[in-house]
Amino acid sequence: MTFSAPFYHGILSPERTEELLVEDKSYLVRRSPLNPDKYILSYFVNNHVKHEIVESSSEKKRKNVSFQDVVEV
Repeated sequence: MTFSAPFYHGILSPERTEELLVEDKSYLVRRSPLNPDKYILSYFVNNHVKHEIVESSSEKKRKNVSFQDVVEV
């Protein structure tokens, strides 16, 4: 699957991601350099960059969860 969106950055290392995310509440979606089939949501909050793997519903059974913004993640 290919994305075309301002928040999508393709394959990026965690180090390069942390260079890009410097403002509170900034975020991006990237592909894992170790497993290009996985997508990662990376976001900056409370002076830290966090990385969360985004799994499809077929990979992990979970209730639908929604968030007002990326800080709630």
